[in-house]
Amino acid sequence: MRPPLVYPPRAQLLAIEGVVVVRGLLGGDGLFVSREVEACACWAEASPEERQATWHPELCLETSPESHPELRQGALNLMAKTVYNRPTRDGLPTEVPVVMPWVFRLD
Repeated sequence: MRPPLVYPPRAQLLAIEGVVVVRGLLGGDGLFVSREVEACACWAEASPEERQATWHPELCLETSPESHPELRQGALNLMAKTVYNRPTRDGLPTEVPVVMPWVFRLD
């Protein structure tokens, strides 16, 4: 289930709009896994600057680098707070990659 979009207050105040694509690794429990697990290999390959700019501080969640920093943080927070359906394969819990675009538009 996708959470409702909550506009980051600072981005709203500054009238920042845009799209943020979030990629992550969803665990068998419906929560995003820690970025320290072996399956989150992109974290290990990222430079310290990329990690600081585009990654969630604890989870295997990465945002599109061309997005505005305020919107990136908003999308990461939304993804991290949400419990998703538990993915299974052959009836067993499994980890699955997720790609979700977030569109931030002011009305």
